[in-house]
Amino acid sequence: MPDAPKEYETGNISAGNISGNLEGSREYASRESHSLFGHSLLGHFGDFLQDEKQIWSSPARVRFSDATWLVPLGGLAAGLFATDRQYSASLPQNPTTIHHYKTVSNFGLASLVGASAGLASPKLETVL
Repeated sequence: MPDAPKEYETGNISAGNISGNLEGSREYASRESHSLFGHSLLGHFGDFLQDEKQIWSSPARVRFSDATWLVPLGGLAAGLFATDRQYSASLPQNPTTIHHYKTVSNFGLASLVGASAGLASPKLETVL
């Protein structure tokens, strides 16, 4: 390994080297989070518009080689659309069962919101 430091070649990595690498990763994470949270609202809106442009214009960039994944995906989507009405009619209509379904759904939604808030929190930086 010509470009690797001597400690890596011999396997002698000391605690000082590891903490030095850890500090470097913390500095990198700190810079990344500051650049993310320091980004202006107008900049986020511009990024959003650019993403939307890419998404909606992507069908124009489909190639024949994309058929290897696009055809099975399209078949799966068509099958789900075709059976949706029949499957929905077969679900139980018992109010107690529906209440349980809604409770599970609300718990899942709250978990996703909490996880998103936790990931977006700048205070996470101090935990790392």
